[in-house]
Amino acid sequence: MARLAKENLSKSDFIRRHPHLKSSELIAVGKGEDVVLSRQLISAARQRRNRAPCEQAFGCHGIAKLIEVSPSAVREWIDRGYLPGYRTPVGHRRVKRIALRRFLRDHAMPIPSALGSSRVLVIDDENDHLRRAKRLLGKHAPLLTIDTADNSTDALLKLVSFRPDAVLVGAKMPGVKGVDLCCRLQSDPATEHIAVVAMSGRVTRKLESAVVDVGGMGVLAKPLDAAALLEMLGLRGGAVSG
Repeated sequence: MARLAKENLSKSDFIRRHPHLKSSELIAVGKGEDVVLSRQLISAARQRRNRAPCEQAFGCHGIAKLIEVSPSAVREWIDRGYLPGYRTPVGHRRVKRIALRRFLRDHAMPIPSALGSSRVLVIDDENDHLRRAKRLLGKHAPLLTIDTADNSTDALLKLVSFRPDAVLVGAKMPGVKGVDLCCRLQSDPATEHIAVVAMSGRVTRKLESAVVDVGGMGVLAKPLDAAALLEMLGLRGGAVSG
């Protein structure tokens, strides 16, 4: 694990003491004055941005084959703005993987196994729920690679070292709440592809809207239901065991 340097300073004071660092390179754990800086983490994040390939994107024919519709239907969805996409310099339509997953979720369409998660990071300070989530995923989705974190510092480190494509996070976890994590990951091109699913013992419409509005996949109730969890991650049916 990276050696952490902790200083009891406000973020502005910390930046003045370390002028060679940019504000965006600091990772704040919790609120107020508790600022934790990991030089190794920052270095790894920089290297990852520099060498990471672009997020997987699909063309109209690829999407059509995945979800068994016509390419013309996919083109119409993109052109009408129903399915967020973009055009390459030569005019080909492309849709990012996470955008396609959200489109399918919003329209209650099955998520094919090719879009399912393969590396899942589970973040929760309640160890019982942490163990249950890991046990459910291990049992029903044995091909998944799973890692866990029970505090915000480990969670931030593993986002870089483990490189998940999906995160399950406690909605009220101290220091790395589900909504805040969605905002943080969506604001960075290196992590915007990560699907975030929040978990809560009390699911409300307000919480669901808050998570979805900032790019999350949704909220699951605790204790976790295996079928709902696998569906949210795009791992239903035969997709689970390959």
